[in-house]
Amino acid sequence: MTGAAELTPDSKVIIPLAPNKNPQDGSTYARRATRYKVRRGDTVETVADNFGVSSAMVRRWNHLKGNSLSGRRVVYIHLPVAPGAAPVEARGSERPHSKSPPASPHAQVVTRHKVKSGETLTSIASTYNTSVAVLKRDNGNVATLRPGMVLLVRR
Repeated sequence: MTGAAELTPDSKVIIPLAPNKNPQDGSTYARRATRYKVRRGDTVETVADNFGVSSAMVRRWNHLKGNSLSGRRVVYIHLPVAPGAAPVEARGSERPHSKSPPASPHAQVVTRHKVKSGETLTSIASTYNTSVAVLKRDNGNVATLRPGMVLLVRR
């Protein structure tokens, strides 16, 4: 093979996986589900709104018929993936004497940030040395953050 890099036994390889695609509304969702602990007063609608997904998808993922979550302790949510999001790159995966070509100076690394309780767009933006406007642009103009949401941060 010409142009292929040789792999050593301890090489790390990133294999991108296509996220799940919902043909009904064109939204793209993460392949791995997030577990959400149901709280008193939660409904399919409120959980869907909190995570920015449709209530129909919450029902489908959890095999639900109505809007009630009574008797449920956990529901599974596939978080939305921002449109046009680049695949996440692992950092520190190259060995010092790797034969791979140097990264382009204009290439951006995309990090997934899981929102923690008490965080704001401003605090997250300052952590990653970016702006609130950029965070909003890259995450579907998100306005309300909920713990457990995943934001894409381009650096």
